[in-house]
Amino acid sequence: MKNQTVLLFDGDCGICQRFVSVLAGFSPTVVAVPFQAAEFDRGVSSIMEQFELTRSRLERAMYLTDGSRLWRGHQAFNEILNRRGGLYRVGAFVLSLAPISMLEGLVYAFVAANRQKLSSALGLASCSTAKARKPRDG
Repeated sequence: MKNQTVLLFDGDCGICQRFVSVLAGFSPTVVAVPFQAAEFDRGVSSIMEQFELTRSRLERAMYLTDGSRLWRGHQAFNEILNRRGGLYRVGAFVLSLAPISMLEGLVYAFVAANRQKLSSALGLASCSTAKARKPRDG
């Protein structure tokens, strides 16, 4: 995974899986890998170690890295647009403007926090988020 732009995402999340399937045709230069692959992929685990990305952090947001820099959540999405070039780069610039970026961050945080319900409502594979996996007492 050296010298590649890597997107780490939650492979257990329906919305995340759909985003990655769209991304594959949209931005072939970005390698999307579920963070769960760290158990058997040394490249993923080394990225996690390099940037101190815990499972908990990766369950809350996607991360994009080029090996030296790291983008989280909506900023990762904007960087993917930026790397696509052309008018997408203009879109990334517009999304990075303070009021728009703040709104985009709020929307991303809402979707990330509610992705299990949203995945189910959209008929996608329902993710078992940490909250959903947590055993209940009694």
